[in-house]
Amino acid sequence: GPEVMRVVEETKADLPAGLAFHTGVYQPEVVQGLTSEFVWSLLQAVAIVIGVLLLARGARTGLVVASSIPLTMFAAFLCMQFFDISINQMSLTALIVALGLLVDNSSVVAEQVRTDTQQGKPKRQAVLDAAREMALPLFVASACTLAALLPTYLAESASAEYTSALFEVLLFSLAVSWLLALTLIPVLCMAFLATGTSAGAPKVSRWARLKARLRGRTAEPVAPETEAGYDSRLYRTYRGVLTGMVRRPWLSLGGFVAVLVGSFALFGSLVPQQFFPTKEVEVFTVELDLP
Repeated sequence: GPEVMRVVEETKADLPAGLAFHTGVYQPEVVQGLTSEFVWSLLQAVAIVIGVLLLARGARTGLVVASSIPLTMFAAFLCMQFFDISINQMSLTALIVALGLLVDNSSVVAEQVRTDTQQGKPKRQAVLDAAREMALPLFVASACTLAALLPTYLAESASAEYTSALFEVLLFSLAVSWLLALTLIPVLCMAFLATGTSAGAPKVSRWARLKARLRGRTAEPVAPETEAGYDSRLYRTYRGVLTGMVRRPWLSLGGFVAVLVGSFALFGSLVPQQFFPTKEVEVFTVELDLP
């Protein structure tokens, strides 16, 4: 951009009298504005995800899981620089999409450690078991996500030039997230998560204390095996629905297929189909091939 404008200013001095030209659209400013908007959206998404983690998981578990976000982002930017992938709308969109996916790996491992320690398992053994048991399931889940986006990378068309960054950045982000979930997150769980209560010792969770305080009552202690078993109204309802689906597998599969077909039908009829949004800058490009 600046180099082009320097050449333009030098050319203006050599123009004959009565001839002048003006800059209609300065593309670097347009690109910078769009990139800045996406960066701001990325920062907002990071803040929202961290806030939800702290509210849903508590301070310790939330901070342990949230620690993987900046590390994964930093590693993704390093990979982008190494593989010569620029920061553009597609790569930043991939990072925003990856936020919700990369947190899952760390969250699953941290939750598994917390549940095992509440059931009385020693923390060290709980950390080792969580990393060992969750390695393959998390890898398969990440691989399935990437497989769904693989056609955007392998497509032999002009659109692949723009969409390939989406798959590449997601690949870097999910790979780093999986590695951190099996290495760094267990270490942080070992260092910062509270040790589970001894077997049979009653405890009062923070959520129970808050609900009792709002109702003007005294929270009753709950045995660790009861809380670790998720014996609440929400989990009892979920357990009943899941048990009913397992007992009627063909009915459940038929419902899933119906929902899938209905989703495709609604997607084709209600969702506008447009590969790239309409340009806000009112300008068009003309290419001339001169002899």
